Amino acid sequence: MDNFVYFKANGLIKAKYKMTSLQNKIANLIFFKTDLMGAFREVFIKEGLSLYEININYKEVKEIAKKNLTFDEINNFLKDMENIKVYIYENKNKYTRTNFISLTEIHKEENIFTVYIYSTVYNAVKDKLQGNFTPIDLTILNNFKSVYSQRLYENLRAWTETKKVIDFKVDFLKQLFFLQDKYKRYNDFKKDCLVKAINEINKSGYMEIKFEEIKLGRKIDTIRFVVKDNLPRQKEKKVITEEPKKRNESQGSKKTLNFTNYSQREYDYDSLEKQLLGWDD
Repeated sequence: MDNFVYFKANGLIKAKYKMTSLQNKIANLIFFKTDLMGAFREVFIKEGLSLYEININYKEVKEIAKKNLTFDEINNFLKDMENIKVYIYENKNKYTRTNFISLTEIHKEENIFTVYIYSTVYNAVKDKLQGNFTPIDLTILNNFKSVYSQRLYENLRAWTETKKVIDFKVDFLKQLFFLQDKYKRYNDFKKDCLVKAINEINKSGYMEIKFEEIKLGRKIDTIRFVVKDNLPRQKEKKVITEEPKKRNESQGSKKTLNFTNYSQREYDYDSLEKQLLGWDD
């Protein structure tokens, strides 16, 4: 994927979820294709709830993974993503919790995965009223090995058009990385996540970050980021897409969507941080 600038809705940038580095890249690929081309088809479930059909191909995922993954390995990543919860915030007191992917259809002969996302996620992708979006170059984002670098970069970039000094609460950062229950000591969080993410972003040359720690009493409460964004900001181009074709679940001609119950594979996230997030050196 070369020069793929995605105008990502800020509601998605601030959303909370737990994914590996590759899963986050796949999620951004789905967001990008949904936003650029729209859904291929809308499947009506009930009043106020639909599924939207998006096609991704094996070659695309292999390219962003930068690994020689097999079709079945990518299928397993997508299978686990069906159990991932996404928390989309309207404000600090109101949010929607939903599955990221509802289900996936496998077309092995065509090397295609058809994923279905809920209308809640689809609407969040499209929610860009009043300029509520940030241009993100997916080529840059996909070059980051760490999911924490990916998430920190886009959350800082959401502010750099208007601010050079950006304050984030430590609790916000832990929730953003979905680590609120893992790191009780700030120094461990700083060493294992924050500093490594900042170093990887700085090494890219696209953004220069310095940070200060602000105390509330004896506790580090806020991280103050001083940011120089070296990437010009592009304006969104209007892309005209057809409305997704609607299929009512009650229609006889509609194929049946089978929801399969299974137990999610257990991930050793400490191991994944070394193998997938690029912190094994």
